[in-house]
Amino acid sequence: EKRAADLKLQPGEICFPGGGIDPSDPSPAYAAIRETTEELGVPSKDVSIIAPLDIIVSPFSAIIYPFVGYIDNPRNIKINKSEVEEIFCVPLNYLLDHKPIEQTIRLVVNFPENYPFELVPGGKNYRYRDGIMPQQFYFWENRIIWGLTARILHHFLNLIRQ
Repeated sequence: EKRAADLKLQPGEICFPGGGIDPSDPSPAYAAIRETTEELGVPSKDVSIIAPLDIIVSPFSAIIYPFVGYIDNPRNIKINKSEVEEIFCVPLNYLLDHKPIEQTIRLVVNFPENYPFELVPGGKNYRYRDGIMPQQFYFWENRIIWGLTARILHHFLNLIRQ
């Protein structure tokens, strides 16, 4: 789906249905179905989870619980315009046959002025390591699928190739 243009976070970006886990949600799977029904306007009885994917711990203060699912009656989708601008489908064969552009992001350690180096063995000379995070960019028509959405998609595609 393409997120609505007036959302505070990531407006206009491509993503899968999702969102936060509410305190009243009994599980991440329940939250995934709830978010899908809210965004796509389908009844929960029409949404089935096939399998969980790997949990993603994002360096951006989020833990993502992705699931592969199925919508029984996709013709009944009525998007929630306050959250979703449009939905679209990308053929699975296309994704399997077209490799994404791959790039790496370097996450650099940056210390605040008051960092307690005296508590770390070696202090300022400790060998801190930067992080590396792979990024994929998938293209479909006039859309770019990137970021965590592409990371989830990439994992799913690798699993089904196996």
